[in-house]
This record gives sequence, C-alpha cells and structure tokens, in this order.
Amino acid sequence: MRAGYACIPPRVSPGFRGIRFASPGIRPVLCISPNDDAYALTRGGTYHFVVAVPRGSSGRPSTVRGSLVRGESGTPAKKRREPLPPPEPVEDPAAPRAVIDYALQRRSDIRRFHRGGLLSSDFCDADPYLLKAATFHGEPVKEDCPACHSPNLVHLNYVYGDELGPYSGRIRETKDLPSLAARFGDIGVYTVEVCTDCHWNYLLRTYRIGDGVPRRALPTPRDDD
Repeated sequence: MRAGYACIPPRVSPGFRGIRFASPGIRPVLCISPNDDAYALTRGGTYHFVVAVPRGSSGRPSTVRGSLVRGESGTPAKKRREPLPPPEPVEDPAAPRAVIDYALQRRSDIRRFHRGGLLSSDFCDADPYLLKAATFHGEPVKEDCPACHSPNLVHLNYVYGDELGPYSGRIRETKDLPSLAARFGDIGVYTVEVCTDCHWNYLLRTYRIGDGVPRRALPTPRDDD
C-alpha cells in the first residue's frame, strides 16, 4: 500500500457508478491518493481513474459511499477576464456606420420576380416566427408590398452584439435605437421588410451603432422560480 493513500471499500457491487469491471462478481477496493488519483484494486487487476472526493477540514477524505465522478476532480478554475479593447472614436453614436444597403439587389430581384424569373417561394417564404413578429412588432411603412402590392408591409429591426448578452437577436423599434446606441459600444442592426399577406421578406440593410466604448456583456437574468 502506498503511503498517504486512503482505502475505502465501496458499497456498490459490482463496480462503481458509471464504471464496469471485467468480472461482475469482483468487489473492488478504492484507494485514493492525496491528489485524488484513485486506483480500484481487484483480483483481476488495478484500474486507475480520477475521483472527486469530499474532504473535511483535516484534508482527509470524508464519506465516499462509492460515488464516483468521471473526469477531472475538483471545481474548475475560473477563467480570467480578458481586458476590454480600447474605445473607438465615434462622433455620433446613433448615426449608422458600416452600412450595407441591399436596395440595388432588391430592385433587381423584384424585376426578375414579376418577369417570372424567380418563383414566389424564393422570397415569399417567411417562417411562422418571422410572421408573428411582423404581426405584433412590425412598423408600418408607406410603401406597398413589392410582390402582392398589399399595404400590409412592415419593417423589423433585429439587434445583435456581444454586449447585449442574452438580449442579442431581439427586435427593437426604430425610436429605441438612439438610446441603445448611447448605452452600448457596438451593436449590429438588421432591417427586414415583411408582408403579412403574401409572406414576402427581404433584408434591406445592415449597419452598426454605438458610442464605441467596449463593455461587458449583460448578465443572463435569473429565473424567479
């Protein structure tokens, strides 16, 4: 027996929880070293693994009762937070920057659509979640739907960003974007048009807003339950 090892006969047979031994009838003896390396001593051989052992104030193992955790023992060390990057100079946080406008591509696709070069399923395929969002959160526009000419054409603004944390990917009204730009350093905005009648949907533009000052991500809210 090695010095400093604590040997405890487990109360489960055959083997330990989550581990099978070659012979079902073998009742092993668990030997635990001070660094939580463990050896199961059986008549069929020695099996090495890592076990998480609760220890008392003396540093010795307390009750084990044959419970076993496969993998590394102990609580993993917390990762050190990386420093935030330096701020970027931004004159107007609410002014869109890095704008990508798809207006030319949209006009080309609309012409092809009405000439029969594109199927209606290519663009009139909004999924149920997008249609529901357009019905309850869409902002009406003066323009009619380019596919069916319905007046029920709306715009949706989806916001993305690491700083938003669990709130990334949500819909925000256009009037709320300036306040977001003042509270966060970098936010991506994706504006989509949706027709609630024929299900036409098209990405109109993407751009970024924010004051350029990096911030930590918002925490995930805890459940009240």
